[in-house]
Amino acid sequence: MNEDLLLLPRPRKLSLAKGRCEVAGGVNLAMADESRSELGQVARTLRSALSEFAGDVDAASSETSRPDGIELAVRLEPQRIPHDEGYALEIYPGRIELIARDPAGAFRGAMTLKQIARQSTGGLPCLRIEDWPDFAHRGVMLDISRDKVPTMQTLFALVDLMAE
Repeated sequence: MNEDLLLLPRPRKLSLAKGRCEVAGGVNLAMADESRSELGQVARTLRSALSEFAGDVDAASSETSRPDGIELAVRLEPQRIPHDEGYALEIYPGRIELIARDPAGAFRGAMTLKQIARQSTGGLPCLRIEDWPDFAHRGVMLDISRDKVPTMQTLFALVDLMAE
């Protein structure tokens, strides 16, 4: 399964490890208090993505966390992540950690975790991902009135060229 993991956009650094993170007991979501308001959208994205995969996702505290659930920690650490909109996602047995430079990076990490969860069966693969965008503004302009419509094969070839 790990060899077949397809993540778009392709992360800059992906290190697979042995083992799986079993999430059958649910997920306890922990965020630093000072960043809760900044990461509200990220928390909602993580809840919806992981609830499809693991059932309920609860805000973690000593009173409400489930003893059999895994911990999902989301933190903003600008000093640790050098690039704007960058993030590091680490999945270990029993713990998922998403560390980002800013809320945009946390959102990108949440979307990567969502892709991993949708492709995984029987637990998430243990791994470490570091990623950040090349450009501040990204997109593809498609003006079919002036040019031919590109195929998906053409668009994927452009992505491969930019990755080199």
